[in-house]
Amino acid sequence: MAALTRSTRPGARPPVVGEGVAIASLWRELWDAHENWGGYPGTRDPAVYVQLARRLDEEARARAGRAILGGHLHLVASVGHEPCGQVEGWLELAGTGGGEMRTCEVRSLIVARSARRMGVGRVLLEAIQQAVGAHVRGAPCVMAAEVLEPNPAHDFYARVGFSPIAWSAYIDAAAVSALPVGGPWFCSRLAVPDDALALAHLETSIKKLREKWQTQTWPANLRGPIQDDVNEMSEYLTLYKEFPTKPKKNSMFAARYNSLNAQNSLLSRRVHHLLGLPPPS
Repeated sequence: MAALTRSTRPGARPPVVGEGVAIASLWRELWDAHENWGGYPGTRDPAVYVQLARRLDEEARARAGRAILGGHLHLVASVGHEPCGQVEGWLELAGTGGGEMRTCEVRSLIVARSARRMGVGRVLLEAIQQAVGAHVRGAPCVMAAEVLEPNPAHDFYARVGFSPIAWSAYIDAAAVSALPVGGPWFCSRLAVPDDALALAHLETSIKKLREKWQTQTWPANLRGPIQDDVNEMSEYLTLYKEFPTKPKKNSMFAARYNSLNAQNSLLSRRVHHLLGLPPPS
């Protein structure tokens, strides 16, 4: 007599309507993990995750079973039916004149604590590569991931074949406040409430830049990315102005900051590529 057993091998697929709550809980686990290694704190407001779950279901409905929607790729992993991991990717095409470069930036990779050490992360990355390969029909595409130095995921990405090509780091402004930046007349420091007026003037300057981009005669392949960068900068400045005192300890700031990060896809890198310059670190 033979017994049937259910396979425990994880699989990857696009999310479906009704899984928003489960995927939102993975986002909560991701933000908690980032906070634990020194990143921005995630919100603990249940209403934020209810709203996130609703948005995830709306996106799943729009995807209609497709992994890629526009330039955004979203996959979940499951052992059985319940999602136990997720990954996102943002597709970009940069360059002109036959020198175009396709990239897919891997983001928001998280595996539920209960499903770790089962190969779920590797399955998600393999699935995202397969989806991108099918989408670009065999054309070269660079898979990239930004992993900050304190993040313990460095070892994981090395095991699955990623290699570091550039480094950047957060610097404690309080620790280097006496160091000159760009000359003897400038130094870095933490922003304080008294800086609100200066920030307002800075936003005015950005507004003027935005108007300049709208009237300047830029090549068609540059104008959109540059204006997107200016708009993105303005969004972040507006957010910081609303929370001038200890923003990292404010759950509402964290929720909106994380939302901005999820929406913006490092547009400045597109501008650098289109100008033929090295990407920013």
